[in-house]
Amino acid sequence: MEGVQTIPAKDFEAYKRVMPHSEYVSGSACLSQTQEELINGYFERIGLNSTNYLIKLPAVGPGESIVEPGVVPSSPIHFPT
Repeated sequence: MEGVQTIPAKDFEAYKRVMPHSEYVSGSACLSQTQEELINGYFERIGLNSTNYLIKLPAVGPGESIVEPGVVPSSPIHFPT
């Protein structure tokens, strides 16, 4: 099957494993926040300013999906810094 398709909710399965935690406050967001605090605390402890070491993610161009190459995304995705 190729292209855009409608999938009934009962048949939907995520491409990647979905973590089994409550999404009231995203568990993934909590883990990311904890990692940020850990890294910032480590940098501070060794005398570095974490704002000088930004992490920049590369843009994803049209069709550069690992899961559906050549299909998605339809337009570039840019991550905020």
